[in-house]
Amino acid sequence: MDNDRVEKIRATRRKLAADGPASIRSVGDVERDSIPNSDSDTLRDLLIAERANTAIEIGLAYGSSALAIAEALVIVGSDPGGRNPAANEDDPDPESRTCTV
Repeated sequence: MDNDRVEKIRATRRKLAADGPASIRSVGDVERDSIPNSDSDTLRDLLIAERANTAIEIGLAYGSSALAIAEALVIVGSDPGGRNPAANEDDPDPESRTCTV
């Protein structure tokens, strides 16, 4: 397990949960489209328990589930292609965590 990567993902998850995303599409969007942090924790814990090494994430909004999945994959030692699993290559605006495709 890469402790530095896990901590970086956890810090990002904590910041997202505490502060919300850097930008939103409309008022109420985060509450409507994002899963609660406790559900993200459950998703992470299930993936760890199953020792998942691959995941497909079809996100709706701001990356909370993607970060939980990334945390689980790093914890179980999955490192697809040496890339950061928290990064989405198809996302044209990864800083916003909002896919505009």
